[in-house]
Amino acid sequence: EAHDPWLINLLYDSECPLCMKQVELLEKRVDENPEYAGLIRLTDLHAPGYNPQTCGGVVFEDGMRHLHAVTRDGDVVAGMEVFRRVYSIVGMEWVFNMTTVPLLGAIFDWGYDLWAEYRLILSGRHDILERIEKHKQNIQALAVAECDVECEIDWDTPWIIASSPVPIAK
Repeated sequence: EAHDPWLINLLYDSECPLCMKQVELLEKRVDENPEYAGLIRLTDLHAPGYNPQTCGGVVFEDGMRHLHAVTRDGDVVAGMEVFRRVYSIVGMEWVFNMTTVPLLGAIFDWGYDLWAEYRLILSGRHDILERIEKHKQNIQALAVAECDVECEIDWDTPWIIASSPVPIAK
């Protein structure tokens, strides 16, 4: 990894159309400017192998609530700060400059926070975080339950987070 030039790892939601537009914009920028190749690592939160331990400890739920990135040094940044850092890396310092002007920067921060709050609703995926929370509660309930018999998890039942309730255990 010492020869890997990445500076920041952008954690993104591949099921969000606007998020994918941003990723495509970055990829196009890198394609047109080879000197930026490899500087931004892209990590899809929905990838089967997504591992929070290798992504600054950012769990899926947090990644879905707000945009996150992890610097090569392991610092985790979120929200508009991600845009500022990522666009600066690919030579678009004007984004950084524009979003750090005192009043204008506050407006951008507010706008991003508002977007992040309603992003899942606007993209028709409003219930994903609720289902994740219910799933976590069910797991916790199983962990503390006193079982007279051995508890069994049905590993053959498919777990589909995006379209149906997640089965927990039998």
